[in-house]
Amino acid sequence: MPVRRRRLICFLLAGLTICIGLVWRLAPLGLPPFWFKYGGSALWAAMIYWIVAGMLPAVRPWKLASAACLIAAVVEFSRLLHTPQLDGFA
Repeated sequence: MPVRRRRLICFLLAGLTICIGLVWRLAPLGLPPFWFKYGGSALWAAMIYWIVAGMLPAVRPWKLASAACLIAAVVEFSRLLHTPQLDGFA
């Protein structure tokens, strides 16, 4: 598949994942608490994967998944960091 087409598909899938995530969180779907909480997190991780895949379309899927996991871990661990400047910003 040509790089431009793969990149477009990945970014479209990222946009679709964002739309699904918004519906997941905002629409009253009546989901059980487990699915409501962790389903949104899984969709966030999938969105990170599609964005990384769109930025690096020639990279193998397992490397993309590794990069997406690393990015997600860095973001989640950065949420544990609290300084007065960061707390004042939020």
